[in-house]
Amino acid sequence: MAAHVLLIQADAHGAELVHDALSQSKRYEIEWVRTCALGLERLRSVGRQSTIQLDGIGVILVDVSLPDGYGMELIDRLHAASPAIPIVILSPAQDEAVAEAALQHGAKDFILKERVDNYVLPKTLAAVIDRADAADALFNETQRAQITLDSIGDAVICTDMAGNLSYLNVAAERLTGWPSAEALGQPFEAVLRIMDSATGTTVRNPMKEAALHDTIVGLPSACILVRRDGVELPIEDSSAPIHDRGGAVVGAVMVFHDVSTTRALTHRRRSGAIRCSLYYISISTGSNISMIRWATRWAIGCCRRLRYDWSNACARLTRYVASAATSS
Repeated sequence: MAAHVLLIQADAHGAELVHDALSQSKRYEIEWVRTCALGLERLRSVGRQSTIQLDGIGVILVDVSLPDGYGMELIDRLHAASPAIPIVILSPAQDEAVAEAALQHGAKDFILKERVDNYVLPKTLAAVIDRADAADALFNETQRAQITLDSIGDAVICTDMAGNLSYLNVAAERLTGWPSAEALGQPFEAVLRIMDSATGTTVRNPMKEAALHDTIVGLPSACILVRRDGVELPIEDSSAPIHDRGGAVVGAVMVFHDVSTTRALTHRRRSGAIRCSLYYISISTGSNISMIRWATRWAIGCCRRLRYDWSNACARLTRYVASAATSS
C-alpha cells in the first residue's frame, strides 16, 4: 500500500522537485497544498489520528517557511492538529538551525532543499514512516500488556538492579496503599514493609535475592505486608529475575496476593478440629473442662506464635492432658 505524503509547500517549483524525486518509487503518492491553513484543514478532515496512515496520510512533508507559518510555530500547529502523523521538514541551507530546533517541537527529521533527489528524499521518508510504524506497534503492545496486568487480581511490582521500583499494577497500588506516581523510583523497602508475623522481624528483600542469585525466590510462611496506612495484610508471593535480550539480569518482578481470607478460614477450621479433639480427650480421660479450655487456648497460641504444626500441637496437648488426668 502506497504511503500518502501530505506536501505543504508554497513554491510550485519546489513541489515539482519533490514530485519528481518520489515519482520513481511506487511507495508514495503525493497530495499537495500551498499553505499551512490548507494543511490544517486537511488534517482536521481526517480527525485526530490515533495511529499513523489513517485515511492514507503516512507523513507530512512541510516547508519550514510558508506564507502563513514559519519555524517552530509552524511545526507546533501541525503537530497539535495530528500528533500521530510524523513530520519531515524541508529547509534551505540557511535555515538549517531553525530546522534542527524544530525537531524539539515534534518534527521527526529534516531535509535540506539542496539535497532533494530521488535517493535522499525517499530514503528519509521511508525511515521516518518505518520508525513511526514501529513506535506505534510498540505503544499498542505496551498498552495491551498494561491492560492485562491491571486486569489480573494479583499484585505485580518490578524493580531495577538498584532495588528501586519501576512498575506497579493497579492491584499492587491497592494492596500497598501507594499510587504509582509516588512509588516509582522509591526503594523496595520504603514501599513494601514485609514482616515475619511469628518473630516480628523484617523479612529479607525477595526481589533483591532473585536478581542477585538469578533464581525464583518465595517469601517465608506467615509473612505480612504493612501497608502505607499501617494496616497489616498476610501475603504470599513469588519473585523472579528479569532478563534482557542478552540474558543479563536487569531487575526483578514480584507477584503477590492477599491471603487474609484463606488464612482466617484455615485457622477457624483447625481451631475447630483442635477443640473437637480436646473435648474428646476430656471425655475419654475424665479431665476437667476448664483445663481443656485453657489447653485449647494454649495450643492455638503456640501455633500462632511458635508456628507449631497443628498435628504436632494436638499430639503434645494430648500427652499433656492424658498425663494430667492420670496424675489426678
